[in-house]
Amino acid sequence: MAKRKYCFDDAGIEKLQSEGRGQGSGGDYVPWIRAHDINSIGLTTRAPGWKSGRIHHFLSKLEAHYFYCLEWADCVLDIREQFPLDHHATYKIAEAAGINYPWDRKTGFNTVLTTDFLISVKDSKGGSVQLARTVKHSKDLKSERVLEKFEIERRYWQELGIYWGIVTEHQVPSVLVSNIMDCYEHRTLDQAINFDAQDVELIASQLPSIAAEYPEYKLNRLSALFDELYSLKAGSTLAVLKHLAATKKIALPPDIRWFAEAKAKDINCPVAEMKQVVEVIG
Repeated sequence: MAKRKYCFDDAGIEKLQSEGRGQGSGGDYVPWIRAHDINSIGLTTRAPGWKSGRIHHFLSKLEAHYFYCLEWADCVLDIREQFPLDHHATYKIAEAAGINYPWDRKTGFNTVLTTDFLISVKDSKGGSVQLARTVKHSKDLKSERVLEKFEIERRYWQELGIYWGIVTEHQVPSVLVSNIMDCYEHRTLDQAINFDAQDVELIASQLPSIAAEYPEYKLNRLSALFDELYSLKAGSTLAVLKHLAATKKIALPPDIRWFAEAKAKDINCPVAEMKQVVEVIG
């Protein structure tokens, strides 16, 4: 079981607040809990954000997988993970609901509850709205104590007029997540590909004709052929394909593993960026 490295008391809360925890937005946001705050093996993880340009912190693999879906969704503007709730307000809510408030066993102090994600999403009027989402495996929803904590969260966000919901593994498409992870680091040219924009444009411009000539070739084989035809370093074309997929310059079927199962004939190369494949908000 994961254990936190710090204790909750007035001094501890003031220390985290002084560090900017739970404050800011976009690249300036600092999560209330960071991955290194947790003593855990294999549960916590971090990932650089496409939208924010900062490192995001997750306390479970399911949180990380949901994050990739949010990054992929064009309607999502900002993602703030491990967002703290006002502990005085949540205590009053728990008291009114007859729920025993979570407390720190070491200090006896009321803990600061967090919501896994506070998300800013485009609205139909060109502005944005906020959504609060808690991520949990469906099997954990059988716990009465877990549901009590979620009831505090639900009432808290309801009072603020923000729609709160629970996301389970059933709302997180595993194939899409795997595809996003396969090409995630290739979104930025200077981080994953030793090419400039002109190199990418050259390969992208020739891709439709080569793909049409060899429609049954899987992407790995097609990429190797392209590398040979244009005397490129092995793996170059595959890296560019991942970049084009990550930036949605090419579309691939959403229900198969792109770089293991997709064939040349599956590539759709629109003039404009592809439309959103799926927008998973939960």
